[in-house]
Amino acid sequence: MEASVQSALIAGLVAVFVAGLSNFGAESYKRHREAVSLAAGLAGELRGYLPVFDESIEVFSRLADRAAAGRLQPLTKIARPTSPIYEANAGKLGMLGVDLAEQVSFVYSCLDGFRSLMEAAQSATDPEEQARALVGAVMMLRKLEPATGVVQRLHAFAKREWLQPVIE
Repeated sequence: MEASVQSALIAGLVAVFVAGLSNFGAESYKRHREAVSLAAGLAGELRGYLPVFDESIEVFSRLADRAAAGRLQPLTKIARPTSPIYEANAGKLGMLGVDLAEQVSFVYSCLDGFRSLMEAAQSATDPEEQARALVGAVMMLRKLEPATGVVQRLHAFAKREWLQPVIE
């Protein structure tokens, strides 16, 4: 009788261990899928901005020069663009690893700075004020030059296999 109790106890412990291990594996895979989906979404969102950076630097630099010369530039007021994937998932950036999360945050902070300065340039009533805002917007665009590398790193992260270590 004692042997059957020991056998039942061992079987129960093995079952609990296997169940715990299975749960751990399932949760790990779920976190992996969420992280690679986040990386792919952010890469796609940022990739949409990349083609216009160089041209925008030239255009806004010319506008800043004209405003600095005392001519207020008529700028069409548009609704402030948003970054829906970033805004919905900013609290989850840690899943990307420390370095990549920092780089993504930097890029989006520069985008936000650019957007704020463009709003200031659009609503400026003084050419000097508008010139300062436009020069600031150009500076923010120049800070975004590393964004291409961030998009490439996000894309590489999104292609990671499950249990593949994050290389920082």
